[in-house]
Amino acid sequence: MNVRWYLPLCLILTIPLAGCGLRPVVSLYQTDTPKQAVRAWSDAYNAGQYRQLTLLVHPARRDLFEENLPALRKRLKRTQIKGFELGGATKIRQQLNARVVTLEYHNGRRSSVRKGMLVQTKGRWWVWSY
Repeated sequence: MNVRWYLPLCLILTIPLAGCGLRPVVSLYQTDTPKQAVRAWSDAYNAGQYRQLTLLVHPARRDLFEENLPALRKRLKRTQIKGFELGGATKIRQQLNARVVTLEYHNGRRSSVRKGMLVQTKGRWWVWSY
């Protein structure tokens, strides 16, 4: 190959790749209200979107969430969230506004009910426990 064509060919091949950097993952869901937060959790859970579930969990609880991710993956394969009910307001650690949420899980044969918590910080709602 001729040397004078080598440099332009390399530039043509590498310039389009320069803009293909890693992009941070962003949440697909808005969680301005408790209802939006629990609906986002339900949608992401039923779709099996692990990364979106991680983004919906409060930052102070993410390490615990990622630690329990293998058990959650098993549960994701067996169950789906069929409904939810928002409960009353409460406080977590005497400073975080929280809401109790009751989630109805169903595995195809029977349903089970679990309670979780949503917390409000920085103008949005996060999943505290599920």
